[in-house]
Amino acid sequence: MVHRSRPRVHLLTGRPDWEQRRATVKSVPFTKRQKEARKPLLALMEELREAVERGDWASARTARSAA
Repeated sequence: MVHRSRPRVHLLTGRPDWEQRRATVKSVPFTKRQKEARKPLLALMEELREAVERGDWASARTARSAA
């Protein structure tokens, strides 16, 4: 007996085809301005991580609010 469910086809009706939809999107590297803008935030996040590892919750809350 043949299984007669819906056919496994991909209908193309003006949208991107199957290969384009399944293609991985290449990430765009950050611009110089974005890298410079991220530096203070990354420094604060590193400070927060270190404070949590030490168990210094007061400075962790301060670093979290600053970030």
